[in-house]
Amino acid sequence: MKPKSRPDKDGFQRFIYPTPGTYMAIDRANGKRVKPQTPASITIPQDAGAPAARNQGPRLELKHLQKFAFKSPEHRKYFGMRSLVESAYKTLKSKNFEDLANVSKRSGHGYAFNYLAATLAAVSSNLRKIFDFFVETAERDSGENLSRERRRKEAAGTPLTRHIALPALAPPQ
Repeated sequence: MKPKSRPDKDGFQRFIYPTPGTYMAIDRANGKRVKPQTPASITIPQDAGAPAARNQGPRLELKHLQKFAFKSPEHRKYFGMRSLVESAYKTLKSKNFEDLANVSKRSGHGYAFNYLAATLAAVSSNLRKIFDFFVETAERDSGENLSRERRRKEAAGTPLTRHIALPALAPPQ
């Protein structure tokens, strides 16, 4: 439900349901799917479901009526999993790597091509993460930062040697 307006002076607020057929409704009593037949909007008091009058005793808000109690261990577990999924999506869409969000970088059209492009982007992302893991593990085990091969080359084509920076000399007295 989406809020349609702000709560009025008495604490009642109107909410809009999505149109029937655009969402899946589940009966909480038996866990089975039911055909949604809901009104376009509904008015809910601020203390809906509270055992006592407003400002007396604990309030039961709508967020506590979901499948997993709000901020319960189960809710945190599933919310954390959702954060992991969103992080993976962000990585796939990042312009620095796979850039799956940029349609102009893909020349093909259609469901099959987009499915293949998304699959290859996921494979590429996973390979990059595995490579980074092994590099970080090697650095941690050796106790020093591993350096990559120098880009600049000698006339013969061999990479330039790395020079260790010497500490600055004391000024003459």
